[in-house]
Amino acid sequence: MYKYLLFFLCTNIFAQNIEFTQNKYLSAFDRTVISKGKLSFEKNKMSLSYKNDNKTVHLTPKQIIISTEKRDFVYDKQDKIELSIFLSLIQAIFNNDEQSLKKNFILSKNTHILLQPKEFLEDIIEKIEYKKEGNKLSYLNIYFVNKNRINIVED
Repeated sequence: MYKYLLFFLCTNIFAQNIEFTQNKYLSAFDRTVISKGKLSFEKNKMSLSYKNDNKTVHLTPKQIIISTEKRDFVYDKQDKIELSIFLSLIQAIFNNDEQSLKKNFILSKNTHILLQPKEFLEDIIEKIEYKKEGNKLSYLNIYFVNKNRINIVED
């Protein structure tokens, strides 16, 4: 019994929760969709959920799990490669993990950090810019080749 209580306390004490606002511009419709969400970082799992949505996406070292009110859908990361890359990107940025970022991007630092995609990502992503002040994300801008873009700001 004490082991479970200790596990519960440790996972909640060491979990980091971040609330954010996302502006997603869809060029085909010339429309911006604004969403609020939450990221949770635990030892071997990151979770992403949006308010007014009944699903949560979890990234583990080997799987992506999409949880709904009714059931969990479990996928190998290779089966959801674009979602896997997006979640891994978010995780690397929040964890200041430049080594992970350099696997798929050329990294440049100035007043902000610029990520230029390598290889197959250059067909999807034009560039990524972000700035952090300490551990807080000032902004994250993702520019897609199809002229869509995402802006994320930590609340």
